[in-house]
Amino acid sequence: MMGKVHNLPDDIEDAPPRPSSLIESLRAFGYALPTAIADLLDNSITAGARNIWVDFEWHGRDSIISICDDGRGMSENELLEAMRLGSIGPLEPREANDLGRFGLGLKTASFSQCRILAVLSKHDGEVSRRCWDLDLVRDTDRWVVRRTPPESMTPMVRALDSSAAGTMVVWGRLDRLVGNASRDDQFARDHFYQVADEVVEHLRATFTDYLRSGELAIHVNGSSLSLWDPFLERHAATQVLPVETLRLGEVQIRVSPFVLPHHSKLTPEDYGVAAGPRSDWPGLQGFYVFRNRRLIVAGGWLGLGFGRERHYDLARVRVDIPNSLDEEWQLDVRKSRAHPPPQLRPDLKRIARIVRSKAAEVYRHRGARLVPHDRSDKTFLWVPVRRHGKNVYRLERDHPLIQAVANSSGDRQAVDALFRLLEETVPTPLISITESEQPTAHGAPLEGAKAQEVLELMRVVYKAMIANGQRPDDAKRRLSLIEPFDRFPELLETFVPGD
Repeated sequence: MMGKVHNLPDDIEDAPPRPSSLIESLRAFGYALPTAIADLLDNSITAGARNIWVDFEWHGRDSIISICDDGRGMSENELLEAMRLGSIGPLEPREANDLGRFGLGLKTASFSQCRILAVLSKHDGEVSRRCWDLDLVRDTDRWVVRRTPPESMTPMVRALDSSAAGTMVVWGRLDRLVGNASRDDQFARDHFYQVADEVVEHLRATFTDYLRSGELAIHVNGSSLSLWDPFLERHAATQVLPVETLRLGEVQIRVSPFVLPHHSKLTPEDYGVAAGPRSDWPGLQGFYVFRNRRLIVAGGWLGLGFGRERHYDLARVRVDIPNSLDEEWQLDVRKSRAHPPPQLRPDLKRIARIVRSKAAEVYRHRGARLVPHDRSDKTFLWVPVRRHGKNVYRLERDHPLIQAVANSSGDRQAVDALFRLLEETVPTPLISITESEQPTAHGAPLEGAKAQEVLELMRVVYKAMIANGQRPDDAKRRLSLIEPFDRFPELLETFVPGD
């Protein structure tokens, strides 16, 4: 604790904040319900909890949310101090594994969601209780807490009876989430549990390191949370780039870049895992800042001057910082934003350029058959061209099948008109929108086709080349350079023209 200042000047006077006004202002710190609950879990983890239970109980306007852990609990004096606003300042030294920041999280996170905050904690066999009632603070205009929670919450104490130690936080009078909804308000009830689902997704992302290690289990309404792996580290096609260790003074920062597999190499399950709680691939490219293994920032380029473009979706960079660098990284109260210090920005930009380049290579390689950069050898049915400063797609007139259709038709004008209409009506806007919203929705050429179907197509194209004067050996060799037959080398090796 900081020492008190003595021998104050004679011309000063106290100007304490009005509790009734300030406590209402503290409710506007910008917490969403998921981030507020995550802040409370930080305290449980710091207290050594191995299990945390989050429960949503619908009772209309009397609904409650509770967070219970099996950590070491708090004594009477420790609980009173924990209920104090600003109990530990952000400049005071903390234990290396402490996930706290300003000494405000329990209070401000709770006040943002409820008007009654009750905390019950068991330590050395004794249960202590304290309760903030914002209406009482408003009415008395004093910083006062109750020694007992409301009578409706007293059954909660029994949840601690069977535990050697632990802490339970109970939120009542959820005016922001429930308001004055009646118990039989189905719309309000559905919304209540929909938000619970959002909490699940946020917690499994925020504490994924703890869940992966097995040292922590989080249960929401009786169901255990699965982990989220934003880097797909165990996938065979993930590129794990060299880890770098940056230094800020005497402190080390570990930076681990990853390039995820292209969507075409992911199962629907893997794709969903990597898409994360927001199911937002573009929003998840970039840096992931972990503070003491707790996720603070998920995606984005940390204001380093890089944009979010589709071909960088596979680029993700993990940054691990200790809590001793909170000030340098400008960590906010909600632990949801961080800004890299100037000394680290050049190295982080360099690493970002590398991983973005690698990610773009994956996209270029995967998309080469659709938008060729080098057409010197292969033959594509569609080719991109520029017209009046815009991208359009044209049929490749040298494609053997295009030539065969054009030459065999008795009405060349009608064939040319058909080709032109096909070119002018390529649904590029729809394709672009679908690719953005559902990156795995488009199938690859001849995906799922039977071998016999592919062979029949090969034979038709082969015959077209022969009819156009090519030698059989040349025609067969050229088949391997025509999209999409180049995807089927095993069929090309055994290809027989037939009759």
